[in-house]
Formats: sequence, structure tokens, C-alpha cells
Amino acid sequence: MARLTPVTTRFARVGGTITGIRVVDPASDPAHVLAALVSEDPEAVYFADSQAKRAGTMSSLLHGVGISAVAWDSMEADVTLYPAGAGPAAEGDFVGIWGRSTAGMPGYVEFDALYQAAEFAHFGDEADSWGALAYDAADIVVAALDRADSLDSEAIRDAIAATANYQGVVGFHEGFDQKGDVVPQWVSLKHYYDGAWHPVRPGLVYLPLALTAGS
Repeated sequence: MARLTPVTTRFARVGGTITGIRVVDPASDPAHVLAALVSEDPEAVYFADSQAKRAGTMSSLLHGVGISAVAWDSMEADVTLYPAGAGPAAEGDFVGIWGRSTAGMPGYVEFDALYQAAEFAHFGDEADSWGALAYDAADIVVAALDRADSLDSEAIRDAIAATANYQGVVGFHEGFDQKGDVVPQWVSLKHYYDGAWHPVRPGLVYLPLALTAGS
């Protein structure tokens, strides 16, 4: 559960109160988790699940026990399966999407073709989004090593930080911000209403109470 620490810490900083953290086993009946949530009476539930339809199903179950405010996050940029699992319960839900789907990566088709041609025996048949992200990261580091022409760690760090206008498999990287995060982040927040997902500026969203459940 250590990966949840930044979320819980930051939420507390803005005045949120976390009623509890629950783990949902996809192979078991979630009834005991739902019962626990009802007893805690949260105003909202944050559900971390990488599969859109399964997350939608959880939203439906939560709404069934009287919890109507649900947010989840996913690596899937295609969130169309969420309403299929949630049904009417999807109305009013939020999703945070991090990463980028392979369909949105301008260099992915060519990259995946080269990956498959290499026939990596111990890996999957497709490069997938993680492979593309890792490739761009490694390529940026190697190019920085060439520019630094040094084994000094600070020189290499500065060369990486100075990376600008890099066209990679994933897309166009403007560079890095002062915190070392790549720009752009390809992260979005969406709100489901009137039968569709609508983009939301993060600054306008405030969930007064968050509860995390994930597999």
C-alpha cells in the first residue's frame, strides 16, 4: 500500500479526511468491502483499477449501497467501457487518465513493427505503451550522455534536464519542468454526465472525502 502514500498525504494537506483504505480482490465477493464502506459513510470513493469495465462495475455496486460519488484512475485512455460496467451509475463519476494509449502515439506503429521483427523471446508479442515510454526515456538518456561527454553524474543530469523538442515514439516532448517532470504529462481528468465523458480542469474538482480500494 506504500504507493498510495502520496495520494493520502496530499489529500490530507488540502483538508480531506480518509475514512479507510480497502483492497478488493477481483476473485472474491466484494460484499464485505461494500459493507465496510457503508459503515464508514464516506462522501466519495476513489477506486484505483486499470480495467475500465471492472471499475464501472464497482461504481454500480457502490451506487447500489448508497454511495453516489465515485472517482477512479486508469492507464486506459479509452474509457468507453466504464459506462458499460456502471450503467446509470456512471452519471457524475470522475476518471483520472494517466499515460497515453498506443493509438495516440504517432510513432507506435513503426516502433511496434520493429519490436516484433526483433522477436524478443522472453517478452510479449506487442511492445505496448510501457515499451514505448521506456524506449523514449532510454533514448533521451543516451542522447544526454552523448551531449555531456562525461561520466560526471551532475553533468549527465544537467544534459537530461536541457532536453528540448524531442520527437519520440510516444509523441513530442517539449522538455522537463523545474521539478524534473516531462512536459507534457499526458494526464487528464474527466467527468461523466449527459451520457459522455467531458474534460475537467483539475483545479475545479474537489472531492471532500476519498477512500481508496484497488486490486
